[in-house]
Amino acid sequence: MKTIKSLTEAEIAELPTLPDQWKWVKIGELCDVVRGGSPRPAGDPKFYDGKIPFLKVADLTRNEGAYLKSFEFTIKEAGLQKTRLVKPKTLLLSNSGATLGVPKICLFETTFNDVMLFF
Repeated sequence: MKTIKSLTEAEIAELPTLPDQWKWVKIGELCDVVRGGSPRPAGDPKFYDGKIPFLKVADLTRNEGAYLKSFEFTIKEAGLQKTRLVKPKTLLLSNSGATLGVPKICLFETTFNDVMLFF
């Protein structure tokens, strides 16, 4: 696991004041931040159309609300070796293009592509 350096006093001085009992920290001090992975080539029947949920950004942007309850795409066991599996109640965030920064809490075990992060 990578060591995260805490914010310096100088960095904190440039940030807005927080309520009592709160403090500024880097996200990496609270949790791991990990990028997904995409089996290549995309759509290869060796990897895709199996039984394991595989999220794409379209799954995050399809519905309003904070929770992700469904998926459209799947992968096979071979595809699982090229991506990451996360547990239910994981925070996902899109990290690319016009949909940058779309957050969802996924309510099911899933894998996800390389334009998403999980926390």
